[in-house]
Amino acid sequence: MLDRAHVGPIVDYIWNRRFEPVIEYIVRDGAQGRELVERAPEQPNFSMRGRTVGALLRVVDVWHGELAGNQNRPMLHWAKSKNDDFEFTEGSIDDRRTWTIRELLSTEELITESQRMSHCVASYERSCVQGKCSIWSVELLSMNKFEPRLTIELGHPDGEIRQVRGKFNRRPNNEEVAILSRWKTTLGTPE
Repeated sequence: MLDRAHVGPIVDYIWNRRFEPVIEYIVRDGAQGRELVERAPEQPNFSMRGRTVGALLRVVDVWHGELAGNQNRPMLHWAKSKNDDFEFTEGSIDDRRTWTIRELLSTEELITESQRMSHCVASYERSCVQGKCSIWSVELLSMNKFEPRLTIELGHPDGEIRQVRGKFNRRPNNEEVAILSRWKTTLGTPE
């Protein structure tokens, strides 16, 4: 038995191992800055044969930790997508709550999001740079305290919501789904 919340991270891990080129940053003979070099994927023949679910979950957790802790790579920045950030305030003056959804636009922001949410969003840097997707952070301001709630992946060019995950890859709750629905109407994308 496997909790469905683990399926997305496992698929991300397998995809990364089998298909994503390894990006290496090297310094060439006194050159200014670092040069980006792409190598073949880590394990192009990755197979589930002989792997237990427990062992696979452990390597996925280690991979998440490595992604969040890799500070040796250059901190890249990319262009903002066509979509605007979002803010929605609800409640009375005494119990005001403000939801914000903002786009993450740098390696540093992806790493920070990955660390605070304990998931693999840091692995999306290459897709963001190439314009294949954008990553968004959902926070709730309540009683003068910001609480990270969700991370969203929007596909490009269609702007469709591909993934939504909370801390430790949990699914969004009903309250969060309602906020996502409000935001989605501002994107003008299909349900």
